[in-house]
Amino acid sequence: MRLLTIILLLLPMIANAQSQIPRALSEPLNLAPRCQRGDAQKLLLEVDYLFLDETGMITSIKKSSLQYTVLCLENTVGEKVVWEAAIDSFKIGSKAAPGSRATRHSVLTEFEGYSFDIAVAKKVPVRDGCYDFGIPIEENLHYIEGFEFLTMIIPLKIIEQLRFTAGRRLGLIGDTLTLALPQPVCFQIPNVIDRYHVKQEPFHLEVTGLTKVNGKPCAVVKIESKPSPLEIRFHNALVGSGSSWLTGEFMVSLRNGQIIAANLRDRMDATRTLPDGTVASNKVLLIIKLTPRN
Repeated sequence: MRLLTIILLLLPMIANAQSQIPRALSEPLNLAPRCQRGDAQKLLLEVDYLFLDETGMITSIKKSSLQYTVLCLENTVGEKVVWEAAIDSFKIGSKAAPGSRATRHSVLTEFEGYSFDIAVAKKVPVRDGCYDFGIPIEENLHYIEGFEFLTMIIPLKIIEQLRFTAGRRLGLIGDTLTLALPQPVCFQIPNVIDRYHVKQEPFHLEVTGLTKVNGKPCAVVKIESKPSPLEIRFHNALVGSGSSWLTGEFMVSLRNGQIIAANLRDRMDATRTLPDGTVASNKVLLIIKLTPRN
């Protein structure tokens, strides 16, 4: 009799819990940024560079990391959002054999305190025939590490732009959308990179489910694209051509619409033409991980 009483008491609770699940999944999600002026967020960006041989086997690994803080400066709903990003620390690793623990890092103090705006708008910005990701490299940062910094941070800027454009149209789990950048992703760094040019294929976005990051409920958005034509011309006449392929997923907080985590992969396959005319293969897979930090 006591067991029957317990079951009868629990049944309403179980039924209520079950009824909440489909209701939560069917309720529209708001994935647009909803930050207020002054909202701050600390983030850790970790990038593993996997250097591959012709068969796709890993020959060496390099690990780099970037700690930065973003501050919401402006949020004109549906029109424009501006964050200020400030670098707290930037570390670049050296190449090491797979599985090696003897990994060395260089701390780039020149980047500490460097700040820049991350702006996304209803009209995707374009400048000089390129998608304007709006992250300048100051004169004292015009060296090869500046190129590495941009290859780390640009994918995050791209997913912010895509999420801003698609945030109000991806309302339910299973919703999909295809978006294209209006111009190629391209830039140059004086005396380092004469031309970096990716004719980016359209991105396919899909809301695949719900999860939690540090206890915060989030929507998971999958991002896919086809390999896109890539060309790099270094200042020393080294030329590379091939493809760049960005895929992965990012997590959007259901509470404030912030992207608080991401797992991305950027596969670059290219052939390099050396100054003496020799052609060499260059295959690199970037494993990009974004997580919140205290």
